[in-house]
Amino acid sequence: MEKGKTSRTAEAAAAQRAIHQSFDDGPKILVDPIAPKIVDVDGDPYKFAVAARDLPNMKLLRSNMVLQSRYAEDCLAEAVQRRVRQYLILGAGLDTFAYRQPPWGRSLHIFEVDHPLTQESKKERLAAAAISAPANLTFAPIDFQSVSLSDGLRAYGFDSQQRRSAHGWAFCPCARASDSRKSASTASNSRTPSAAHLLRLP
Repeated sequence: MEKGKTSRTAEAAAAQRAIHQSFDDGPKILVDPIAPKIVDVDGDPYKFAVAARDLPNMKLLRSNMVLQSRYAEDCLAEAVQRRVRQYLILGAGLDTFAYRQPPWGRSLHIFEVDHPLTQESKKERLAAAAISAPANLTFAPIDFQSVSLSDGLRAYGFDSQQRRSAHGWAFCPCARASDSRKSASTASNSRTPSAAHLLRLP
């Protein structure tokens, strides 16, 4: 990964969310005014996605991606009612929930986990778009080649002992499988009743 650039996976996902906002007919599956502001419109992933946006397989891909985000956020809204207080986004990439969070999101401590270079690039884009990071967001830049997921999360204040009463789990390609399984097991087996975790892949 090059300095000043996000991963191609993160860029491709952001491109699909931005295209949904800019080109798809309403009503939108996911309302995301931030995505078009931080996507690299001059990058190959975005240019390719725009050129191919009307192909059936690309429409299906885009629908799947925005549906995943919408479903995760709907589940999160319900989980907050059950006292979820931590939201961990593994491989956050250019995910935008923290910057457009609804009022109920303010009770959450949101953790965005990704490679340090990806997060550095994201911060630069947010700054260029005059978008501020909310007070309840913690960036957790973790290089899984040198730090385990559990150790990295601990360093940024993630409380793995909080009980997870509602959760979603998807494999994160940026993390070692052993770390992902260990994190899921730790969260699932914790017993503190005061809060919960919700984990998802953007």
